[in-house]
Amino acid sequence: MVRAGRILPFLLPLAAGCAAANLVSIKRAEDSRDSGSFLLTRALKDPSPELRAAAAVAMGRVQSPEYASPLLAALRDSAPTVRSASAFAIGQLRMDETSAAPAGMSAALRSALADTDAGVRASAAEALGKTGGEGVEAELVGLLSDRDPMMRRQAVGGLFRLKLLKRVPEFSTDTVKGLSASLRDPDAEVRWRAAAAFSRAPEPRAAAALIRASLEADDLLRLFAFRSLAKIAKDAPGETVAAWAKAPVADSPLKAAARGAEDPSEQVRVEALGVLAAAKRGDMVPSSAARFPSAHVRAAAAAALAQGNGDAALLSGLLSDASPMVRAQALVGAAEVRGDAAAPEVKRALTDASWWVRSRAMAAAEKLPKEGFALLESGMRDRDLRVRAAALEGLGKRPGELAEAFVVEALLDPSAPLEVVGTAVSAVGERKALSLLKPLESAYRRLKGDEFEEVREEIVGAASALAESFPLDQAVRAFRETLLSDPSPAVRAKAAAALKRPVPDHARIKESPFLEAAPAPVQLILETDKGTLTILLDAAGAPVHAASVAAWARKGKYDGTEWHRVVSDFVIQGGDPRGSGWGGADYSLRDEVNRTPFERGVVGMPKAGKDTGSVQIFIMLSPAPHLDGRYTAFGRVVSGLEVVDRIEPGDKILRATVR
Repeated sequence: MVRAGRILPFLLPLAAGCAAANLVSIKRAEDSRDSGSFLLTRALKDPSPELRAAAAVAMGRVQSPEYASPLLAALRDSAPTVRSASAFAIGQLRMDETSAAPAGMSAALRSALADTDAGVRASAAEALGKTGGEGVEAELVGLLSDRDPMMRRQAVGGLFRLKLLKRVPEFSTDTVKGLSASLRDPDAEVRWRAAAAFSRAPEPRAAAALIRASLEADDLLRLFAFRSLAKIAKDAPGETVAAWAKAPVADSPLKAAARGAEDPSEQVRVEALGVLAAAKRGDMVPSSAARFPSAHVRAAAAAALAQGNGDAALLSGLLSDASPMVRAQALVGAAEVRGDAAAPEVKRALTDASWWVRSRAMAAAEKLPKEGFALLESGMRDRDLRVRAAALEGLGKRPGELAEAFVVEALLDPSAPLEVVGTAVSAVGERKALSLLKPLESAYRRLKGDEFEEVREEIVGAASALAESFPLDQAVRAFRETLLSDPSPAVRAKAAAALKRPVPDHARIKESPFLEAAPAPVQLILETDKGTLTILLDAAGAPVHAASVAAWARKGKYDGTEWHRVVSDFVIQGGDPRGSGWGGADYSLRDEVNRTPFERGVVGMPKAGKDTGSVQIFIMLSPAPHLDGRYTAFGRVVSGLEVVDRIEPGDKILRATVR
């Protein structure tokens, strides 16, 4: 981290009175991730409300506890915009903290709930969900009946975050009742957010209300109701599932899901099929799901048919589907159902034209107890490094010295591609074998440079896994100490967190590019295999990210890259120059987390850890409240959302232009 004394040059433009220069100075101080910037503290008292709000936002992005006191004081600022920004920033200070928030922090935010400005009240409610604290859960439950729908939305979201961030071990009875009642709120957003509040962990107490919600007219409400019911179904005892099969639709998640599998909305169909898969009732999958036009639905049908007594003929038919995404899921399903008897289909898939199908063939091979090893070994010779990485991942999970030998070879091979050596490092964490320590150290010494930063972060995790299994081993301890001196601030921070130490402060963070780019609305047009989509970049909320992505597009760097990751009802991700998720530019971007919620069509920046974004992009297929406050949203699809729905792994960005 950069201490305050190192940023004195930033004070010069601040004193000059130029608003634009002052904002750039604040942005530069934010980018330095200084934990105690005099400039930011001073800017929080500037005569300009715009500068004060910018300073508050910057403090929240740095996430240093040293900024708690000035931000709490700013909750009493004369400008509502500053008070709102300060409340949001206080919540961000606690996002990555596991300990309870100081009592004074929660008390100050609860006092802000009485602010005269609606925006400040909403920001305070949002922040309370991140900080937690004594009495906060009950306070938020009380806000579920507030007259202002914005407050009710934030109350629902706040309760969701209390559970997500483990501020409460489980929802109280009053919370379950309040959220269940909110499923019938007059405001549509409150309704679907209430259903989403149950979607990250099973909540059987809300089952009846969620079943009712799954039969309502609102698409997003049904989507999240089924997603939450899938969590319940996956955790339910067999006798409970059997009872559901006999109950009427109004009392049965299974019968509601079977009906939902023929819903008018393809996204709702996907989630309803997820309930049947979770309950292992593939026999209840309607045949129409396997013939539906959307590849997402057919893939979900394949996953569900593989559970329980699904129609084997329907599942087999999907093995030759035109969609790579469907063929891949059907292949994994066939391996789950038939075991080694599915080996011929897996072997044939190794010659499939789609790298995605061949990589998922490796996931299928993992499930074959006798035939799987030979198939995984074949995958290590595939022409596509992504398939080889998937094969090594499968080998890394198998017991025995033969499988471990592949991991060691990848760690020691100086010619091993980034994806393969990164997968080998992850395998060390899975296997937790002390014999892998020396190969891991060798890989670490070899993998220098910014392009290997993410792999070195993986090495920190692998070393921590070894330490859990061998807490007294001196060699493991010494290696973990070495990681504290890594040249990358992100790796040092992860190593320090793993050892529960302060982050070492001996290397200056490399400044992000584009800090002085003038914010202006920019449209990014992506021509893809499936059609054209237009993204409006958010130059105000995330100026560095917007400028970086626009510059990358102007250089033609997105042209010909692939969408390498597609998760139904969640995201599509692409733009990686390596096409695997491991690539990027020769620089990293500091997070510019803002107030934009991750709803359908919002564009965000993937990352491997805090402040590690680069040039890849992801686009939301449906809302994902668990990403809010954690990732940088820097744009929104303004035309071509139907194109986004059609994208599959391996589809290309043919051309990217900016206007």
